[in-house]
Amino acid sequence: MDLMGRYVGRYIGFFVGISLLLGIVFAILDIEPALYMSIIVGFCSGIWPGSAFAKDHGRAPSKSEKRRFAGITCLIVVVGTALYFLFVLRYLMTPEELAAFESLPAIAWLAILAITVLGQYFLAYFGFSNGAKSFIGKIQKDSGSTK
Repeated sequence: MDLMGRYVGRYIGFFVGISLLLGIVFAILDIEPALYMSIIVGFCSGIWPGSAFAKDHGRAPSKSEKRRFAGITCLIVVVGTALYFLFVLRYLMTPEELAAFESLPAIAWLAILAITVLGQYFLAYFGFSNGAKSFIGKIQKDSGSTK
């Protein structure tokens, strides 16, 4: 992979780690996960790699770098989510639950896929961007306060 490989790896590691941790906590506390938790995890997962990028390069990523980062992470997360979903469909759902999913029309599945892909892309893009901007802002603030 290109330059983005190390940052994508950090994103995926954080994304999977926090998702597993929250899954365990929710199971222990018997809490139903909510959509907002996925949004928070997707956005926050981009902050650490964005900060690392800014630290390594001394600048915020360009638009093309943010797009490449978001595209790669989006592809990995969507494929991983699809594999997880297929596992759940195959091994964890009751026949009644499975019948409900099978009854959804193809257009509904396409809409779900489109929303998932766009949502993941923008969460990664803006998380990565904001992580870098925050780090650059912190450096500028720290260097300004030492003068």
